[in-house]
Amino acid sequence: MFLSFNKNNLASILFLGIFFILLQLSIPKLFFINGFEIGFDFLLIFLTILLFSYENYKIILLAFVFGLIQDYIVSVEQIGIISFIKSFSIFLLGIIKKYQFIWSKSVKFFVIFLIGFFHFSVYYFFIFNEPYFFIFYISIIHSFLYFILIFIINRFFFNSKLI
Repeated sequence: MFLSFNKNNLASILFLGIFFILLQLSIPKLFFINGFEIGFDFLLIFLTILLFSYENYKIILLAFVFGLIQDYIVSVEQIGIISFIKSFSIFLLGIIKKYQFIWSKSVKFFVIFLIGFFHFSVYYFFIFNEPYFFIFYISIIHSFLYFILIFIINRFFFNSKLI
C-alpha cells in the first residue's frame, strides 16, 4: 500500500484534491451555530487518508499547498494560517503512522480526535473573534464529525486496515 508518487499517482492525487476542495465548497454545512458553519472538512479527511497510504513528507507538502489554496478561498486576511495548521496537523498525524504497531486502535483514534480538536480550535481561534468557550464548543463538534467520518471510511472502505 505504501506507494511512491509517479506521474499517474500525482495527477490523480491532484485531481482528487481539487475535487475535494470543490466538494467542500459546494456541500452545504450540517449545523449553523451563532453564524458558525459546521460541516465536514473533506480536505483534511482526504489528506489523512493519503497520509496513511503514502510517505509522510510528501503529504505534508501537499497539505501545505492545499491549505494555501484554502487560505485564498476562506480568508485572505490571514494568508498562511490554514496552510500551517493543515500541514502541522498532518505532521502530527504522521506520528500515529510512525507508531502504528505500538499503539492500540483505541489510542490511535483518540489521538486522531485530539489532533482534529487541535486543528479546529486553532483555526477558529485565528479566524473568528469569539469567546474561548464557544470556540472550544465548536471545535469539539467539528472534531467529532472529523473523527466519525475517518472511522467510517477506515471501517467500511479499508476494512479497518488504514489506521
